Amino acid sequence: MGTTRRRMLALTAFTALAVGAVPALSWGPEGHREIGEKAIDSLRDPLKEFFEDREETFYELLDDPARSRNTAHFYLERYDEFPFWDVPATRELALRRFSEEEIQENGDALWRLHEAYDALVDAFAEADFELVLERASDVAWLVGEVGVPPNISAAGDGQATEQDGLARRFDTQLIEIFADEMRVRDSAAVYIDRPHEFIRSLPLKAHIWVDNISFTDAMSRRGVAGYDRFYMDGMWNELGGLIGALMTDAAGDTASLWYTAWVAAGRPEFPET
Repeated sequence: MGTTRRRMLALTAFTALAVGAVPALSWGPEGHREIGEKAIDSLRDPLKEFFEDREETFYELLDDPARSRNTAHFYLERYDEFPFWDVPATRELALRRFSEEEIQENGDALWRLHEAYDALVDAFAEADFELVLERASDVAWLVGEVGVPPNISAAGDGQATEQDGLARRFDTQLIEIFADEMRVRDSAAVYIDRPHEFIRSLPLKAHIWVDNISFTDAMSRRGVAGYDRFYMDGMWNELGGLIGALMTDAAGDTASLWYTAWVAAGRPEFPET
């Protein structure tokens, strides 16, 4: 099936589902898998060989449908004022200032990522390589989620322009429609000297794009009948490169956190497959 034909089918499905669409995990399963694939490509042996030999199991873990039933957002403005230097670094610190109910509403994805990284280090240190795959998939999924700008702002779903549903249009449906045109690159994994500070920076890096995406969403809606193929074409023309760049960053950040966790655990030797 040609690229144009696939896009038209995806656009038709999108139009049919646009009203009252149910929430879905950001980037969609295709996007998360793409991030995982590029993260593995960014590694060096023996870590790369370890993941390549177990790719099927890793992707099954990454695609776990249970993930889509859990929210993974982190509304920075609810925890601090711009430029967000005083956002609590850990869940324990957050609980000194916010209630459990507030944290549940405003999101805890940042702290879940901290916890997933620490759990990955422990799994490597214990040479529990089945658990390593599980924790590595947790890290990959959460890095992807906190790298999605609409997940990082309480106004990320189109509230500012009264165009609700922006998050799903941006981080899921554009990928479904324009998958053949998406460009996600791999890069070399690097050792991160202060991984927890690095993790804390990820939502801040994503947040700078929230207003840009909201503005583009509003402009793409002007002069068209609805969120139709003309709207989606306009959004992709303006934001397709950004989506590719955000997913490329997520893949590189994931690979670097995997590599750093392995080094922090003492570089355990991997079993032969």
